[in-house]
This record gives sequence, structure tokens and C-alpha cells, in this order.
Amino acid sequence: MNASETLCAPAEEACTAVVGENTTCWDAQIACANVDDYYSQFYPDNYDPYDIRQPASEPFPSENYVAYLQDAAIQKAIGAKSNYSECSNDAGNGFWYTADGIDIIFCKPLFAVFLTILTEARSFIPILSDVVQTGLTTVLWAGDADSVCDWFGGFHSANAITYSGTQEFVNKEVANYTVKGEVGGTFKNVENLSWLRVFHSGHEVPAFQPALALQVFIQTMQKMPLHST
Repeated sequence: MNASETLCAPAEEACTAVVGENTTCWDAQIACANVDDYYSQFYPDNYDPYDIRQPASEPFPSENYVAYLQDAAIQKAIGAKSNYSECSNDAGNGFWYTADGIDIIFCKPLFAVFLTILTEARSFIPILSDVVQTGLTTVLWAGDADSVCDWFGGFHSANAITYSGTQEFVNKEVANYTVKGEVGGTFKNVENLSWLRVFHSGHEVPAFQPALALQVFIQTMQKMPLHST
């Protein structure tokens, strides 16, 4: 906490104060990445940041889908116009070197290196606010065992979004989100913005909680606020 408050936070504030300038935000990105280094001292051995309940050596879900999506017959069936790859270091590096880096430089499963660069200097809250202000149905969700996109960080981000329902959203209490009567998480929504914490789930929510993920997908695509069934 001391490193975060004395090294990262002031650098982030300096980055926020500038517009269109990379150097200050790059400094912030490095300062906050160094805080990750302090935190990494406390990681248990064989730690999976995408699901803190499981060891990195036995990750779930498997990456069988990569070979599936690279199959020529599947690509033809879905009309793909290029081969599938899980991530692009070339694309990611462009974001990293302009202080817009998130999960860049290395793809999974190089977790030890990955976590030292899991830093975003610039805030996306203003941009996300612009999106919500258009009226687009927007859902922020996270599995509660995911430390890469943690649910409590998402919760604070959702509360920071500026739109017509901001005050009501901030003041609203969370409620159980159920799928056919079974509690699968907690949520709240006001107008077109919803936030959801998914129980017993790591980073890839649909793999851990497929029924809940499908319900969320259907409700969102139908432009409805999240609601229990």
C-alpha cells in the first residue's frame, strides 16, 4: 500500500493531468508496474492470476479452442478470412510503448512476466462514460476468482462512470443475480449500465459459468438490463 500510494498514485495523477503526451504516462506505467513487483513477493508458488483457486500448471479452461479455430474446415464454415491467434505481441507492443499497455508484450502462460507489466497508465473511465452516455447497453462483469480483472476494481470503475444515472447507480445496493432461481452472483443496474460479480469463476466467465454467461449474453443482446430468472 505504501508503494502504491507513494510511487504509483502520484505518477497516475500526473499522467491524468496531461493529454496526448506519452512520456509522463510512460513514467506512471513503469512506477505502477514496480508496485506489482512488490506485490509479487507474496504470490504463492505455481500461482494462476486468472483463477487464484488453481495452480498455473493445471489451468482451466484448456486452450483446445485455439487448435479448433485454426482448423481449416472450421475457418471455412464460419467464413474466417485469416488464421486465428490468441494474441499479437506486435499489436500489444504498440499500446505498451504509448503507455496504453494492459496484457501485452507476452501472451499467456508467461504469468510471472505478465504480471509485472499489467499496468494501464491512462484511465478509460472518460471513454467508457462516453459509450454509456450514447445509450448502448453496457455490462461490466468479472469472475470473483480472477485477479487480472478483479471484480472490486470493476465495481469501483462502474461507480465512477459519468452518465444520467450515475448518482442512482452509485447509491443502489447490489442484489443477487439468479439463473432459474440459483444464485450465480451479485449485480446492480440503472438504465443501460449493469455491473455483475460472478461467483465461482475465473477470468473466462463463460467457461466457468456457462448458463449464467448465456443468460447475460441474451439479455444484453436484447438490450435489456440484467435481471434474475
